[in-house]
Amino acid sequence: MTPNIIEWFTEQQTNSQLHAKVIRIQDAKTWQLDEDGTLCHPDKTYFEGVMVEYGKGSESFENLMIRSTSKDETHGRQIHGVILLVECNGKFLVQAKAEGGNTTPGHVVLTTTIQSSHENLRKYPIAYKELMQLKSEFVFAAPQDAGMFKGKHNEYRLVKIGEELPLHDSRFYWATLEEIAELQKKNWVGDHLTQMLGHGFLSGVLN
Repeated sequence: MTPNIIEWFTEQQTNSQLHAKVIRIQDAKTWQLDEDGTLCHPDKTYFEGVMVEYGKGSESFENLMIRSTSKDETHGRQIHGVILLVECNGKFLVQAKAEGGNTTPGHVVLTTTIQSSHENLRKYPIAYKELMQLKSEFVFAAPQDAGMFKGKHNEYRLVKIGEELPLHDSRFYWATLEEIAELQKKNWVGDHLTQMLGHGFLSGVLN
């Protein structure tokens, strides 16, 4: 019998082996401060930490921000990540994704079919990335939280198909809107999925 979404998602949280903790910057092994005082990977990929000064009039503020190092663009905007959601006859191909910044059980949240940086899409066999070649109902670049990220945009794509695809592995699930709403009540749905659904309904592509 197919498990309901609560059973499936709870199992994903329980089975997650991701652990995360805050460490001192000077103890990091794969990050460095370069000659410009930027915190970055040695190969300058993904993103970097920069200090930004800004203000109004005589007031001035400083804030540590994350800046993408991506060279990809959509509609003239630098694009860090790709957010792709697949819809089929009222169901959405979603995934349970564990990331270190999440405070949910197992660090797992519900997100879109693909939630990946362009860098990882080039380097790794991301599940369903072949769907990037299909016609999208819309493609748009959405700015991320500008209080934390400097100039960071993600590319959002919605793809509609006629038949449900087989699940790549247990992280994926064909969910109805009602099922997604059940997880939303528990604060287990990530911002990329809510933004995607919101644009889908606002644009009239979803109804």
